[in-house]
Amino acid sequence: MANEEHIKLLKQGVNEWNEWRKLNLNIRPDLSGANLSNTDLKGFNLIGVNFNKANLSGINLDAADIDAADFRGTNLYGVDLCNRNLRGLNFIEANLKEVDLNGADLREANLSDADLFRADLKNAILIGANLNGADLREANLSDADLSHTNLNRCSLVNANLSSAKLVDCSIYGISAWDVQLQGTIQENLNISPIWQNPITVDDLEVAQFIYLLIDNKKIRNLIDTITSKVVLILGRFSETQKPILNALRSKLTNYNYIPVLFDFDVPKNRNISDTVSTLASMARFIIADFSEARIVLQEIERIATLAVPVIPLLKEGENEPNTISDLRQNHRSILKTRRYANKDELIDSIQEKIIGPAEAKIKTFMDKEFDD
Repeated sequence: MANEEHIKLLKQGVNEWNEWRKLNLNIRPDLSGANLSNTDLKGFNLIGVNFNKANLSGINLDAADIDAADFRGTNLYGVDLCNRNLRGLNFIEANLKEVDLNGADLREANLSDADLFRADLKNAILIGANLNGADLREANLSDADLSHTNLNRCSLVNANLSSAKLVDCSIYGISAWDVQLQGTIQENLNISPIWQNPITVDDLEVAQFIYLLIDNKKIRNLIDTITSKVVLILGRFSETQKPILNALRSKLTNYNYIPVLFDFDVPKNRNISDTVSTLASMARFIIADFSEARIVLQEIERIATLAVPVIPLLKEGENEPNTISDLRQNHRSILKTRRYANKDELIDSIQEKIIGPAEAKIKTFMDKEFDD
């Protein structure tokens, strides 16, 4: 709670307060929890003041010195902080609804979980600021600098930017994960540092990915590796099928592929279609063993439209359903079903039955794309 003596001194006026501060440099004023709404604090020396959870709505801070002040949990609703130096200040969980922060210097300020609903942050400097969990709905961040320092990134993890305005912002190095962007206006977001030619995108989440591709050669190489070497194996890890699929995976590794095996022996409540489609879109080719796993057929129907070769596998003695024949007639990605008697026979013929036909089909796709 606030120190009552400090509140009395504050109410005596700017001259008395500032004189007392000069004579008591070692005292940190405690105004925590105080109700100071609509108070005129113009010209006050508020350096280092503890305003934790105070009500400061409507106060006048013109020409006031607020360096190192603590605004955690403070209510600053509608306060004019336009063009103020707020570097490194603590605004954790502060109520900053509709606050005017136009052009404010908020470098490395802590605004985590702050309520910035409809706040005016146009031209604000938010380099290295912590905005994790902040409510920025309908906030105006046009021309704001959301880039990073050598030590700290501007962070917007779990922030709510619904219906906010993100236009002409600098977002080089920003950390923005699990951000809510429903109805957000996103235009001309610059992902380049100030010393390089600007590269702009219109989507905050895409911006992070694009920058990683440009800036990180390892990630580019990794993506190239995934799209050029991954082989998706669809099947079921039953007691009889597990040794066959594991052997298939091991053999593909010897051919310098990266096998990814998706097991259809999963709980019924798991939504697998999106996962399979995502993996399929990244694969060079797909091996779909629907022996003992007819659910695989359903997934083949979903991924048949992709320009990714699909090699169906089936044990000798099992009947091939008409579904496969129909898909093959309508989709050029579905290759001839390859049958096998046992594990050894399949592995010995992997080049002839699987790799060769798959790579030939890939070449066909590429030739057609080139001709188009």
